Amino acid sequence: MSLNIYWLILTGALLVSCNKLVETAPPTARVDASTVYGSDSNAETAVEGVYLSMMNNARGPFNGNWSVLPGLSGDEIKFAQQPPAAVEDSFYLNKLTAYNILNGPQYTGCYRLIYAVNSILDGLSGPNGISPQKNAELRGEAKFLRAFIYFYLVNLYGDVPLVVSTLYSATAVQPRAPADAVWQQLIADLQDAQRLLPAAYTGGDRTRPNQAAATALLARVWLYRGQWSQAADAAGQLIGDGRYRLEPDMSRVFLNGSPEAIWQLRPVYSQPQPDGAAVRVATAEGSLFQPKKDSTAPAYMLTDSLVRSFEAGDTRVAVWTKKLVLRGRTYIYPSKYRQTVWVGVNQEYGTVLRLAEMYLVRAEARARMGDTARAAEDLNLLRQRAGLAPVNAGIDLIGALLHERRVELFTEWGHRWMDLKRTGLADLVLGGKAGWKATDVLYPIPASELLANPNLTQNNGY
Repeated sequence: MSLNIYWLILTGALLVSCNKLVETAPPTARVDASTVYGSDSNAETAVEGVYLSMMNNARGPFNGNWSVLPGLSGDEIKFAQQPPAAVEDSFYLNKLTAYNILNGPQYTGCYRLIYAVNSILDGLSGPNGISPQKNAELRGEAKFLRAFIYFYLVNLYGDVPLVVSTLYSATAVQPRAPADAVWQQLIADLQDAQRLLPAAYTGGDRTRPNQAAATALLARVWLYRGQWSQAADAAGQLIGDGRYRLEPDMSRVFLNGSPEAIWQLRPVYSQPQPDGAAVRVATAEGSLFQPKKDSTAPAYMLTDSLVRSFEAGDTRVAVWTKKLVLRGRTYIYPSKYRQTVWVGVNQEYGTVLRLAEMYLVRAEARARMGDTARAAEDLNLLRQRAGLAPVNAGIDLIGALLHERRVELFTEWGHRWMDLKRTGLADLVLGGKAGWKATDVLYPIPASELLANPNLTQNNGY
């Protein structure tokens, strides 16, 4: 089978564009599959291009927005500057429409990446000049990435088209698949990734997923699906892996190479400046959450309810938040990432999967299976690091664990928003929020996609 994959091979920049659901625009650079998949190094470049595409923008689904937008939709962050940005304000006020110009690119951006990953899988399955070991590794990496992308699509949009092909005639009119089918596909992809990926990381950092990354994401998936035993076992594998440990110095948790990091993403975006130069942006979270200078307010601040949820003496307040008093107003904002631009060597990488989450996964899974003593042990390891007194197994342990997830994982990758939904607490917690409706637990399918594909349907409430 002859395939055309669209890359700028020398830079690894991905050139896929989406006019319909997964319709790819005519390429400006075309390289035949026999060239892309003619050697291990060229195939590596194609896979690296997916990461460049994920990160090479100021605000993309996997470069800041899946931390910011769900944080606004839930009860984590609110606008600090006035007037608020109108497009983002609809997330905070839970007044999204299918025409929101920020929601649309997040949805279509995910499918651009899925198209690229499917193209890679097609190329790897056909005749090629790649060594068997490298072929297996890259297939595992592609399947991990597809599962990762679909994890966010199914959690944020519910039923979505399940695209595992690059055949345009089929994918352009593909209807939404039931969420359960999407979950089953991403579980199968992660299990394949566990089998195919190497135990060691590729390269000198932790930005290319390995077996452990696949296991960590699978642990999260099992938790979301209520498969408690599988969740506890998968998380336990990471906890027992000597390469990972809780970083005792909480100011170092989000650094490149942190022993707590299981999978990180490297910042690559450069911001053009008025003088024609370009500044290399650090993590999106650092750029978005930190004030541009001490005399200006941050763009976002923590909600009052999140600030109140921290217990007295919680080290996370001192280390992971900052307070700014400006013209009589106090701003408390997230400060897990402190760099806004690169200065010399960039020290902070976007941390997607980390060991603290695995302790919380195992603790919750154990608690839901009735193993409260060992669940409390896992929970107390994080509380001890945060300078807090231990809890005992006799309390409302599930409530304590959900609280701990809130104060440990705040403003990270939409954890709080998805926790409220998966536990059925969204209406209870957010019911008093202006504009809230029960149907707001899912974002709308963009109007442009409904227009392009007559077989798509809209989520309730939109």
